[in-house]
Amino acid sequence: MNRWILTHARLAFWLWTVPSLALLVWYAARNEGEGLMTAYALFALWEAAGFWGINGFLCGWARRPAFRAMDEYCDPEPLLELCRMVLKQNPKSLFYRVFEGYALALLGRRREAEDSAHMAAEQPRLWKNPPLLAVWLTQLPPEDPERERGELAMERLVRRLSPQKRAVLARAGTMRDRAAQIQEARPGLEPLLLADLEQAGCTREQVAAHMALGTYYQRRGLENKAQEHLSFVVARGGRLAVRTEAERMLCRLSGKG
Repeated sequence: MNRWILTHARLAFWLWTVPSLALLVWYAARNEGEGLMTAYALFALWEAAGFWGINGFLCGWARRPAFRAMDEYCDPEPLLELCRMVLKQNPKSLFYRVFEGYALALLGRRREAEDSAHMAAEQPRLWKNPPLLAVWLTQLPPEDPERERGELAMERLVRRLSPQKRAVLARAGTMRDRAAQIQEARPGLEPLLLADLEQAGCTREQVAAHMALGTYYQRRGLENKAQEHLSFVVARGGRLAVRTEAERMLCRLSGKG
């Protein structure tokens, strides 16, 4: 699908360009060069408008099925392919750079995800965009110095947002902190993890919530409960890296049995 879009974007661009160039040549010939610089400037503006309009429309159109594949079918590959297609033409696209790293992280390609996150960090706009910053933070390990910088920036930005937007970003922050809490396997964590599962929307969020519960129960020694939640991850995890991890955990639990 994304290759089809790229091909048609190029075709549309040339269909936009050739008549414009022909008109410029005709104008120059008719007026014997007078006003050529003005005509050329208008041609350059026309080309820029065409480039961004065509690519922006087609990439925006392709974004919806790519996100649907990630959220409902747990397949980040279409999103990764779309991001890299856009970044090849526009390496400074912050949105697609951040989601390139996010897709890589979901696929378990952590080193590549961190490299992508560090490239995004070089763009000043990241530090002024709370939603993208929240996604970006998921790509870095706790020990990365850039993560602390991002969390401090998020704290400053959140104060300026509406209560509704603050609640959404606060939940995202809570979910980022769950990993460390699960490793400790505190007894009081179970109700919070069950609440996360109830609030999960798309399949990808459900898989993440079941994985958290499976890991928690495994660490608590509650193997039957762990197997129930890990089996959901294996059945619905698609191409996410957590599916492979859930399979390994189930094998270890079965070996104990």
